[in-house]
Amino acid sequence: MSRVGNIPTSNLDIRYDRIAPGRCSDLLSFLGLVWLSGLVWRISGIPGRAGQGREGIRFLFFGLFRLLDKSAVIMFHMHDRQRLFPSFLQGMFLLTMALACLPGGMAEAQESAVASRSEEVTDQELRNVWVSGLYSLELEQVKDAEQKFAFVIARKPFWLARAFENRAMVLERMGRRELANRDYGVALDLYNRDVAAHPGDINPLLRRAEYWDRKGNPEARVRDLSKAIALEPDNVSLLKERAHAWVGMQRPEQALTDLGHLIRLNPEESDPLLARADLAQKLGNNAQAIADYTRAITLAPGSFQAHVSRAELYQKMGQNDPALADFDRAVNLQPDAAPAHFSRGLILFGREHYQAAWEAFDKAVTLRSDQIEYLLRRGMAASRLGRSREALADFDRILALQPGHPLATMYRKQAGG
Repeated sequence: MSRVGNIPTSNLDIRYDRIAPGRCSDLLSFLGLVWLSGLVWRISGIPGRAGQGREGIRFLFFGLFRLLDKSAVIMFHMHDRQRLFPSFLQGMFLLTMALACLPGGMAEAQESAVASRSEEVTDQELRNVWVSGLYSLELEQVKDAEQKFAFVIARKPFWLARAFENRAMVLERMGRRELANRDYGVALDLYNRDVAAHPGDINPLLRRAEYWDRKGNPEARVRDLSKAIALEPDNVSLLKERAHAWVGMQRPEQALTDLGHLIRLNPEESDPLLARADLAQKLGNNAQAIADYTRAITLAPGSFQAHVSRAELYQKMGQNDPALADFDRAVNLQPDAAPAHFSRGLILFGREHYQAAWEAFDKAVTLRSDQIEYLLRRGMAASRLGRSREALADFDRILALQPGHPLATMYRKQAGG
């Protein structure tokens, strides 16, 4: 029989008559203390720091005492005596469970019990059950905890799925791969249950897609995104996400299809046009790229990125006049963009407009004084203007940053150094 912690996964229909609600704020405060005191406890194991660790635990206990009710204080005191939460990992797991699986965060639980026969159960009531189950588990009331968790899993399996996924990540970083794989398997089983229970809902599919993304499985992620898009073909956010996924998977043709759909759905939005232009440029379709950049600029005249992207493509195509015009607009839109000033300077230098080029390079150096290429070009422009002292200063600065730099050495000699 497969199990989720102490919970048999085949036993998801357990119901019960009464559950005493927990209090989210108390539990989260308590678990936060567990995590922090666990860190201090580890410090206390370092030679010469035992006293520091003990003082840290006392400080945490008394400093945050008012956040906790009596039951939480008792549990924390037991932890301090190493009777509960004997390991740092266990405390961290409970904290990640609470943070990941309680969407309401530290919201106060309502002072009401959940009737087991009721079909209408609010998220707040489910949170109460979840927190109460955590209390029961740590008090070793396993059967009670099992019933409470099963009640929640039957309604919100992804809450517990994310908790096991979080613990798997911790175990993986500790090198305990076998245990991590087991927890990942449990998490995936719960995500699958969530999808199966809601066949017409995109949200379980998106939660599972996010799981695949965190696991580094883009193929599985795209499959779930595609299933969600089949349910909502004109969902803009889903199309954007899948297009981005196609780009990451080096599948530009599929990405172009999604971007084309997005552009048809939102003809007045510039971002899909910019994305399609970038892809078209990578595929060598410069005419399409220029057309999309131009349309994006028409829709968003203040777009710095659109002007820079079109300028760089014009420059690549050898069309320096429109490239320079776009770089001029770009630096007016974003004066602190050092690369745009530098690219503008390269065009001016190529046209032998050395003073204007020096001014552009100087702005780039002022913004990014650590860039050797910027210093080199400013020194070259100064040398062409006959300002040898300035040129030598730039070349010397480069050699101080990178001794033996071949171009700086060569141009320094040419400048009379």
